[in-house]
Amino acid sequence: MKRIIFLFPLFILIKSNAQDLMCGEITSQYISGFTYEATVNIYAKDTAINRDSILLNWGDSNSEILQKLTEIKVGNIRILTYKGSHTFPAQGTYIIEYIGNYRIKDIENIPYSQFVPLKLQLTIVVSSLYNNS
Repeated sequence: MKRIIFLFPLFILIKSNAQDLMCGEITSQYISGFTYEATVNIYAKDTAINRDSILLNWGDSNSEILQKLTEIKVGNIRILTYKGSHTFPAQGTYIIEYIGNYRIKDIENIPYSQFVPLKLQLTIVVSSLYNNS
């Protein structure tokens, strides 16, 4: 019985700290040719689990682990910034995507938000006709 009493508070502590993602954004910048740089900003609670890296899907069957570049604290919010660059194989339309777990609960316009992953997407058109995204 003592083991059950000891493990129960530990389980609640882990569960409550896991729900931390609030929102985010992906932006891109043209580098040259078919190469673009993507910046991912994730806004999380100050009590959030520290994420040193994230997995970004480039939309051309390639994924990359991006390392955290900066972390800025504003009040009780942390802004985590990740960057990476990628050369696309050809002209075309690509959807850059990040999916993160552990959303905070009680977001007004997302019922059961703690169970809904944070999904960020950016569509870019890679073309030799113009050099922007």
